[in-house]
Amino acid sequence: RDVVKADKQDDLAALRLFSAATLRHIIEHQPEELGAIVYAFVCGEICDAWQSRKISHAERCRMIFRGFVFFDEWQKFALKKGYATNKHLPSRQMLDIINTTVHNFIALIIVHRDLLSSGPQPFLPWMHGTEANEHLLGTLRSIIADFNYCDFLYAAKKAQILVQGVYKDGSSTAANAQASGYHHTCHVDEGVPITTHIVFPTDEQIQAEFDAAAEEAESLWEMLG
Repeated sequence: RDVVKADKQDDLAALRLFSAATLRHIIEHQPEELGAIVYAFVCGEICDAWQSRKISHAERCRMIFRGFVFFDEWQKFALKKGYATNKHLPSRQMLDIINTTVHNFIALIIVHRDLLSSGPQPFLPWMHGTEANEHLLGTLRSIIADFNYCDFLYAAKKAQILVQGVYKDGSSTAANAQASGYHHTCHVDEGVPITTHIVFPTDEQIQAEFDAAAEEAESLWEMLG
């Protein structure tokens, strides 16, 4: 169901796709599928860079840089060999999303580190996105399937209470649930070490992480042949 007649709003399907469990399963049961293993690893690292509550910002930089260089090298190779990009590359939309997320991540690092009038503030990357808006609109659709602006104004308070209830109680949806729709995680922050999220890499450290990530991405391509 994650693939056939997939629910495009099924957060858990996306979570499962790039989870450590999926990567482990491919490695153990289909070790010859190096392409799938590397693809799942690289994409999963990009997701973790935004969603993990525990890793340092320097490590996040390396994770997203690795993905950026990996897909950039893929595009260069396809163009150099004259391969049809619509057959031998991920979709243009996906490549645009990766490019945007990488540049935005570094921009947010710099903003939180250097540009806030209050001084450096903790950077919680999982809070920067459209997830909260999507959940609010999804809740509104559960109240009024096809709402207009007037309906939105009247139902906004009720939707707010419902969303707050979900955030307060947390999600009890089983990880293997199918077609389960939205899975609220943007406010799941119990035990998050906030102090680590106010420690930012310097420009020199960011450059060093990029250099290391580029070397790792090139090693992955060498392994793939």
